[in-house]
Amino acid sequence: MLTMGAAAVCLAVARHQPKNIGGGILTVYLIGTAWLTFRRGAGKTSWFDCGALLIPLAIGILGWKAGLDALRRPTGEK
Repeated sequence: MLTMGAAAVCLAVARHQPKNIGGGILTVYLIGTAWLTFRRGAGKTSWFDCGALLIPLAIGILGWKAGLDALRRPTGEK
């Protein structure tokens, strides 16, 4: 799954598909953090956990920005 998500991001970048870039990055994030949760001991965190939190925050902020941009247009599309 991690390999497929990374390949999806590479293909989306090559084909200039920004929505698929975000989807691929989110897939890699979700699978990666789920794997780390399973492998990690109870009550332990690492620097990667704190850094990985920036990925969904950035995707959420970009999603809000895209929604507000679409809201400001007369057709409601971006």
